[in-house]
Amino acid sequence: MRAKRAKQYQKCMSVYVNSFKFREPFQVLVNSDIIKSSLDAKLPLLEQIKKAIGNSKMLISNCSLQDLRNGGDETIGALVMARKFERRRCKHSTPISTNQNTNNYIVAAQDQGLRSRLRKIPGVPLIHINNSTLILEPINTATKEYVANLETEKLGISQSELSRIRSMAPNSNSGNFLKIKRRKIKKAKGPNPLSVKKPKKAKTTSKNSQNQQNPTHITGKDSASTTSSGPKTDTSTKINQNGKRSIDSVG
Repeated sequence: MRAKRAKQYQKCMSVYVNSFKFREPFQVLVNSDIIKSSLDAKLPLLEQIKKAIGNSKMLISNCSLQDLRNGGDETIGALVMARKFERRRCKHSTPISTNQNTNNYIVAAQDQGLRSRLRKIPGVPLIHINNSTLILEPINTATKEYVANLETEKLGISQSELSRIRSMAPNSNSGNFLKIKRRKIKKAKGPNPLSVKKPKKAKTTSKNSQNQQNPTHITGKDSASTTSSGPKTDTSTKINQNGKRSIDSVG
């Protein structure tokens, strides 16, 4: 068996183990027609099944044994091989239709009609032989739907928990109190100011050129000071002998 195919079979069986509580040794219910096909293809049935799914136990029903007995000399080899398997007694005379796999059987059969009916039941792995190769069929749609519903029940709120919450909040309307407000994510309205380059400062040369073009005007006080730019004279008052004041100017 190829390594890639073996990994696929392990993934399939992990679904049955986790969701339907299959346990080793797996119970493989063998039909009479697959025993005949294995002998015709010279395929060791028990060894190939153990390589495909792991440790397993072969089972056969009384109906399949009776079918091999009715085959006469052509099915003697298959009958000898089937007697080595563990028997499962069935008291019915006609086939029984069911919608559950309560005993966790893995069905090994060649009949296409039987396999098509079993694909509608969730949790039934199917094995058949194709061109001297043992094949474990992929998971059917009924099993996938069952597993999906099981996961939603585990993650969601069960009916008992929902009724308990409603009893604690009797004024609420149809479970609206279970709605949780989601936090709004703030979006950036503009670029980050820390990542934007700062504007360059104006050069001092440009300022100097502007000052040269626009000279400053002289105020009135400054003009007055400039007009009286002659020699300063200090005046002092003196008292004459006659008692009169005279002003002497010092040039």
